[in-house]
Amino acid sequence: MTINAICLRAKPHGIDREVEFINEGYVSIGWPNLPEIKAGTTAEDLLAQDSSLSKYDITSILTFRNAEIGCKIIVPGINNKNIVNIFEVVENGYEYRQDKLSNFNPHNLKVKHLCEAKKSSLPDPLPNAIVASRRVISNFSKYRAKIDLYLLNNGEDFDDDLFEKSITIIKEALYSGNDSIKLEAAKFVVQNIDHF
Repeated sequence: MTINAICLRAKPHGIDREVEFINEGYVSIGWPNLPEIKAGTTAEDLLAQDSSLSKYDITSILTFRNAEIGCKIIVPGINNKNIVNIFEVVENGYEYRQDKLSNFNPHNLKVKHLCEAKKSSLPDPLPNAIVASRRVISNFSKYRAKIDLYLLNNGEDFDDDLFEKSITIIKEALYSGNDSIKLEAAKFVVQNIDHF
């Protein structure tokens, strides 16, 4: 399962960790009773370790565990509901931190804090998707291109119409009868593939 964007609530094990996420360079989930979650862990493996886990818990845990290096993480504000913090997973991805066990959050991702953003300035449908995302962790991979474009736009208000018009122009160039225009459009797409 490839996870390259998630929405994560900053209350692992019911404890507000919003400031900790920003200041310490880690985001985390609760479930302190679960040992280290190894790569390749399955739903059955998790149920064998804790039979009380729900289907939603398992999906959340595996989504977090499988977040890749470079994964973008949107963390909605707790104290200010109008903002989100955007992080990026760096280095090794998932880490089990024994030193965090007594604080009920041993399952961590090493992250870099990219920015704080007004939720309303994010491109559609992200604001509504964030509000609708009620689980601890939600897979936002389908929104990754929108997150990247927002970040490329230096966090300024995003123009969804401009994005759609740009995509249309690129498509037209790719299907152009002029080989040099096709080549330039293809080069642009290849150079910017991570942002589509």
